[in-house]
Amino acid sequence: MLNNQPKSVQPKVGSDLYYIRQAGTRQGGDKAFDHLQKKYKAKSLNWDREVLPTFYGFPAEHWVHLRTTNLIGSSFAIIRMRHRRTKGSGTRRIGLAMVFKLAELP
Repeated sequence: MLNNQPKSVQPKVGSDLYYIRQAGTRQGGDKAFDHLQKKYKAKSLNWDREVLPTFYGFPAEHWVHLRTTNLIGSSFAIIRMRHRRTKGSGTRRIGLAMVFKLAELP
């Protein structure tokens, strides 16, 4: 969604999107979305009108988990970092073993 906006307003749009996501109710999210559209005259945001606040359909106690960042990406960040630090893993077998051990649940 941010990629459709000019680079100069992307940080501001991103912070305004945060208010949509953090709204306590779907109505609050809709109000914040309307404010975002009026503020930036962002017609490219219309297609996300129903997608963005989808998590409001889930029970409120699950919202904190649904609002988190990409958990898969952060898990693989550890593996990428370790792979760079060891300057590669040598053989395929050693690489797979390293990935398995780093991705294994504690």
